[in-house]
Amino acid sequence: MTTLHIFKLGLFGLILLSTAFSVTTVVRAESVLWNTSPMVNLCNAAGAGFACAHRLVNPNITIQYHAQVTDDIGVQLAPGATVSVGTTLHLSFVPHTFEDVYWFGTGFSFDSPYGEWRVDADPPAVSANEKDFTGITHTGANGASTEPLASYRPLVVAPPAKTITSADGLGCGAPATDGSLTCTPQQAGTFTPQFNFADTFGKYYWRFKHLGNGVIVGDNTPLLTFIGSNPSFVPSYGSDGYDYHGEGIVLGSTYILNVPAANVPFPITVVDVEEEDDDPNDDTPGG
Repeated sequence: MTTLHIFKLGLFGLILLSTAFSVTTVVRAESVLWNTSPMVNLCNAAGAGFACAHRLVNPNITIQYHAQVTDDIGVQLAPGATVSVGTTLHLSFVPHTFEDVYWFGTGFSFDSPYGEWRVDADPPAVSANEKDFTGITHTGANGASTEPLASYRPLVVAPPAKTITSADGLGCGAPATDGSLTCTPQQAGTFTPQFNFADTFGKYYWRFKHLGNGVIVGDNTPLLTFIGSNPSFVPSYGSDGYDYHGEGIVLGSTYILNVPAANVPFPITVVDVEEEDDDPNDDTPGG
């Protein structure tokens, strides 16, 4: 059973640590960062004759979400900002970029690749995308051959559903299709709208590029879990593929990266300038 522990990190932060594997969620300012280190062995299925030749062990994965509040002329506000009654505010989710997903791992991984966002975590085209590059390996017995292969592992995450809640009092209209809100507060007070990102999921895929002839192999079947005596072993394979049965490897099921829901609180203080100017107890000049 996985046990979660919660520790406070000031006004906007919290960390969740798992005793089974490391899970961290940190909320600061207008961003939330989630990190996990699952203890898992992954490899590709039997596609293109390279079954379980493409391996990944215990990846460390980070995913970031971003939100923002701007005024009517596009000035970005900081959490805790003060605005006047009648100010038009735009509450929105910053579009995802590939740099919001990044990871590293063991096995054949010698670099720190980025990920990408696709509906249902569907696979990208079979190609050698630089952001997915993890390192160079070789064919032949124990990697002794001079036939180099570049290894690529796309990590694809499904964009989460997004909503903004706790915005009552800010005078907001109906949400747009992307979940954003346009608001014009008509009353003073402190409000803390919540930018919510629903739980989602991701999948790993695999590609090899032969650096001698430029041929790229891979398929659209996500990486599988597996068990074996030495999951980090560099397998021996060549033009005829690779037989993993000699290692005693047992293939499991498709690996699904489960990403929990997250939210970003964004406090805003609204003041009524006219009421302050009309305060009969204000004895300052002009008050």
